[in-house]
Amino acid sequence: MKVNKSKLQATGLLLGTFVAGTIVGGATAAFADLRFGDGDNERPSYIELLQGQLNLTAYQRALAEEFISRYNDESHAVWDDVAPRYDAIRSNVRAEIMGVLDQEQQNTYSGMIARSDSLRAERRRKAHGER
Repeated sequence: MKVNKSKLQATGLLLGTFVAGTIVGGATAAFADLRFGDGDNERPSYIELLQGQLNLTAYQRALAEEFISRYNDESHAVWDDVAPRYDAIRSNVRAEIMGVLDQEQQNTYSGMIARSDSLRAERRRKAHGER
């Protein structure tokens, strides 16, 4: 069976885009979970993650909370600068994925996107409200 070179390249590009999107999305989600974690979505805050993984003493926890608080505004400002660029990349990846799905898959994927966007907006709202 002869494989068309352009189809093979397109498949490779699609797979590469998917993998890159998964990696970027996963890394960003992990970062957002650490920064914007909240109990409503069963995502621990960064301090809760530290506490769970490091078994901090009360003194260590208090200092870690102080350090995190000290850089909170600065970290929000950095994310506010980066978020629009990331949103554009996420939008492009989603559009390309949507383009290879059948109608039923598109409907399911649209629901997945809506849920993800809703949770992300809620985390951002809470994070900005805590400033």
